[in-house]
Amino acid sequence: MAGAASGVAVGDKCVETFLELKKARTHQYVVYKIDMAAGEVVIDKVGDKGAAYDEFTAYLLSEAPQDCRYAVYDYSFTDGEGCQKSKIVFIAWYEINNLFDQF
Repeated sequence: MAGAASGVAVGDKCVETFLELKKARTHQYVVYKIDMAAGEVVIDKVGDKGAAYDEFTAYLLSEAPQDCRYAVYDYSFTDGEGCQKSKIVFIAWYEINNLFDQF
């Protein structure tokens, strides 16, 4: 388990799944959350390769509980020269309407 300066550890499965997305491209996205009881980052949801972006955003907008989520998304696109490319995008998600509910 990897540690962090914040005192919140990152579970080994989180790192392993991220590397599967990054190197083997076996996942379209991975959503993470902080398990406050365990004091670590854990996997909340994994999207299979080819999962639609709409599925990913629908989960964040309606299905995810109203607390922070962190995600990596394998974004594919065609550049101006017609070459197929992909970038891994990191997203920090929080429902702004609930920002002050926890304070």
